[in-house]
Amino acid sequence: MPVLLCLAAFPLLFALFWRSAERPDRPARGWAEAFLLAATAWAALAVLLAEILGAFQALALAPMATAWVTADAVLLTWAWAVWRRRRARVSFHRPVLSRLDVFFMGILGIYLLALAAVAWAAPPNNVDSLQYHMARVVHWAQQGSLAHYAAGYGPQLWSPPAAEVLILNLRTLAGNDRLANFVQWFAFLSSLVGVWWIGTLFSVGRLARWVAVGFAVSVPMAVLQSTSTQNDMVVAFWLLTLAAFSLKTSRRSLTPIDCLALGLTLGVGLLTKATFYFLCVPFVGWLALSRPWRTDVWRSLRDLAVVALLAAALNLGQTWRHLGIGWTPFGPPGRFPIQPYPASVPRAAATAALRVIQAGMLNFATPSPDLNDQLTQKLARFQATLGISTDRPLLIWDWNHEEVAGSPIHLLIVIVSAACLILQRRRPREALAYAACLTAGFVLLPVTTATAVDPLNIRYQLPTVVAWSPLIGLVVARNLGRRALNLGAAGLLLLALPWLLFNKTRPIIALRPDPGPGELPCLAGCTSIGSIFSVPVADALFANRREHLEEYLGTTNALQAGACREIGLRLESYDPEYALWYLLDAPQSGFHLETIYPSPDMEPLLDREFRPCAIICTVCGGRTRLHGLDLAAQTGGMKLFVGEGFTWDEDG
Repeated sequence: MPVLLCLAAFPLLFALFWRSAERPDRPARGWAEAFLLAATAWAALAVLLAEILGAFQALALAPMATAWVTADAVLLTWAWAVWRRRRARVSFHRPVLSRLDVFFMGILGIYLLALAAVAWAAPPNNVDSLQYHMARVVHWAQQGSLAHYAAGYGPQLWSPPAAEVLILNLRTLAGNDRLANFVQWFAFLSSLVGVWWIGTLFSVGRLARWVAVGFAVSVPMAVLQSTSTQNDMVVAFWLLTLAAFSLKTSRRSLTPIDCLALGLTLGVGLLTKATFYFLCVPFVGWLALSRPWRTDVWRSLRDLAVVALLAAALNLGQTWRHLGIGWTPFGPPGRFPIQPYPASVPRAAATAALRVIQAGMLNFATPSPDLNDQLTQKLARFQATLGISTDRPLLIWDWNHEEVAGSPIHLLIVIVSAACLILQRRRPREALAYAACLTAGFVLLPVTTATAVDPLNIRYQLPTVVAWSPLIGLVVARNLGRRALNLGAAGLLLLALPWLLFNKTRPIIALRPDPGPGELPCLAGCTSIGSIFSVPVADALFANRREHLEEYLGTTNALQAGACREIGLRLESYDPEYALWYLLDAPQSGFHLETIYPSPDMEPLLDREFRPCAIICTVCGGRTRLHGLDLAAQTGGMKLFVGEGFTWDEDG
């Protein structure tokens, strides 16, 4: 399979980095550090190849396979040459694993295999994925480039694209979207490796590191998102990796590999999601302040410049596309929801503090709507006494939904561990700096971003909670005995089971009102569908948007029964556009879909040469004729117009 060409680059990069040392006085890299380096380099390489091929409109199977074959050949030759020189200096030791290590690895392996099975079986069905994450991927695949196009939903263009570019590499070589969910799955796995390595850098013992891994594994939203095409788990991995390399290089000069690792991690992170802009700022500050300025000013400046240039280079393509249509480097002017503040400094400070509290409160929704309302009303009354007019948070209880699942237990553990770090006398300076950077990033998001206290954006907190895991290991290592560590690691690993089994939209075991074979009654709320291994794929696709199922199936069945393959889209911006592509198996099936009704700022991107013979419309009122085509079918709120007389005049 051609997709193996892409996947083969990772073990080659791992072999290149593992057991190597840039200087004789430094220890060889361990497997965890090599893993993070290989994952970072692989992602950067995938972005680079997509940008280069896209510049020539060559994002297709043959050119991409050729590019990856070339990359594999170079990496294989390089790794072979390095290992021939290194062979005399490298000694391999059989790892010594205790029974507990084997037990914990067994549980973790079962979890990862179960999640991989779900990722393979489930179509991308997250709401954002249907609207833009996957919609942009199939548009790029159709046009053969990453160039901006007329879109009905703006985030398809302006949202940072790195996670979707990785999906694009996989789908181009695989020929379908079966591997799309594995980008988040691999980010989940890689984050656990990052937690383990940071624990090593903190000199935390093996059992305490298992506690840290168990904490990360059991974060509800991490488990739920690990089988989707969202991108918050990917952001968590880049934050962990940036934190790990910042920690490793604290108070010493950077080597070339350090500069490469930091620059690529920062660059791909910035290219993944706007939330990373805020989460990375404290770590970039730490990296800059920890340089050996007193002994080597010029080298420190040079190292930071190299890191910045590498990060900027990876973002150059998206920046160029934005500037090319008159946007800022970050997207359309004014599109980022900045939080406003009163002019009074005390009130502004109180507003900022309350927003941080509101963001934390999102994790403590209860099953009782009345109790949730009482909690938010009390906070609103407190705000009123301070004369602050911020919106009170809306608490939504949906414990197993990847959009709003809170982490109350984990957040309480984080707060307790932070107190322990502050109160303990003997604590590593680097641990305090690490904790301060994570805390600053957590605070920056609600303080600066107006939408950060929206319950649907509780996912913004996921990277910080996962990245805090090594600090949990550090605290328990100093305060708990061996037996307590054993129980803590096992308990945290087992805590992940409900979210592994009962994911609301991709359940292994369904919770249904009238349970059938392999299903359970709705003990804590129902799942949207039956088991992901037994339901029809269309049901799984619309698990989050059940109201659209019949109209999308009816329209796509009508199109497949006809001869028309050029389809114009006139959709509401929040319609699940990708579902049409999925049901039509486009673009590989020959169906060509283009938006003919974009938002006004994207009208210059319309392809005026496009002449569809069918139009799918959800915003056409009572029309029976549209753009010269006659109404042929209607299912629910979706109309299908068919004909040969297309004109850009919608009344034609």
